[in-house]
Amino acid sequence: MVERPDPLKHPVRRHVTDDQNVFRRPVRLPEHVCILAPGQNGAGLYDRIGDTFTIAVNYGVTIPAHIDAWIVGDWWGIQKPWFKRADGGYFGQRVFSKGLAERCEKWGDADRWFDFVHRREIKRGYGEERDTLVDLFRPDETSVGIAIDFAYRNGAREIDLIGVDMQGSKYYDGTGSTCESCDRSGVWIFCEMLMDVVNWHQEHGVKFRSLSPSALRVAQCS
Repeated sequence: MVERPDPLKHPVRRHVTDDQNVFRRPVRLPEHVCILAPGQNGAGLYDRIGDTFTIAVNYGVTIPAHIDAWIVGDWWGIQKPWFKRADGGYFGQRVFSKGLAERCEKWGDADRWFDFVHRREIKRGYGEERDTLVDLFRPDETSVGIAIDFAYRNGAREIDLIGVDMQGSKYYDGTGSTCESCDRSGVWIFCEMLMDVVNWHQEHGVKFRSLSPSALRVAQCS
């Protein structure tokens, strides 16, 4: 089991208001969005994004590309060496888990927070569980899954993915992954969970395309 940081070492910095909950105060997105993750396969291909509304997840916010929103779920990411640099250097919209929103250095009126639930012990698929998660995201399928659901709930119907490798242990800049939740030497154990998310959203009218090589079974941009 991965040892989690002691919350007492990270006291709450602020009270986040209820009207900044993403489910109470939705964000209207265009129909076409891109989700930017920090996987190594995306390196050198960011020009494929174009002027699409772009949502960065986690360390992806440090990629030198245009970013419209930044999503982070697990609040203990605040302990990662890249987080403080990213927190102080990003000035776009944030969509953070409540625990992280309370602890990051910067937080604005336009930013949003959300709650989430882990359901790894439940063996049913995402499609069966999704209807019960009205005001919650489920992060078992990684922050990319949260970003997909966030985009869909707020109007996106065409979703490009880049750097969503779902395999390997390197980031786009050649540094090693700081995630300790699973073995990242091959295809991640979360890949099939994320495919459940993709499949559910495809059944509900969303078209997916990967702009870089990925272990996900979605259309690949050549």
